[in-house]
Amino acid sequence: MNLKGLPLSSWSGALVLVLYLGLVMVSYSAYPSSFGPGNWLSDLGDKSLNPDGAVYYRLAPILAGLALMLFFVGLKDWHGGKRSKPRILMSIAQSFGVLGSFALIMTGWFSKDNPVPHLRWSIAGSYMCFGAVVLVGIALLCYTSVPKLFSIFCFLSAAVAITSATYRKAPWLEWLAVFMLMIFVASVSYLTHRHVNQGQ
Repeated sequence: MNLKGLPLSSWSGALVLVLYLGLVMVSYSAYPSSFGPGNWLSDLGDKSLNPDGAVYYRLAPILAGLALMLFFVGLKDWHGGKRSKPRILMSIAQSFGVLGSFALIMTGWFSKDNPVPHLRWSIAGSYMCFGAVVLVGIALLCYTSVPKLFSIFCFLSAAVAITSATYRKAPWLEWLAVFMLMIFVASVSYLTHRHVNQGQ
């Protein structure tokens, strides 16, 4: 499925960035007090803390999560050729990614106002999404056109996200994990576009 010649992962990846970052910024602009790395990002979706902007933050993971599902489905563009091992890894990564995207959607459905399911879905989403990130990083090691540094970045991103999800002590780690996930999505969007165009 192409949109004006762009692979599915490329245009849906761009959509993830636009939807998530755009809606978060709208929610942030409505936050009535100071907001920074000392806050959890989900504070933006808490009606008691952000009465005018909570709805925008809740829409961010819901809409971006739907786009992220398409992004992971689109990784099928890396299945071509006779590279069976990376194809298997990428298929598993897609499964993890789709499940993680669903968990992300549920963090918007159950906002911080409903803390128990929100926390459970948030932790599940981190484990699943960054499990997918690791598997993509390993699979792309098999492609000479992809810099090895990118795979290292994938492993570091997963380490940050799992630490944040497991210990829940430092909100700034969550900010860093989300930032690294955005870089991952942008990078894979570009790499997939280049891969498809070069027919590797």
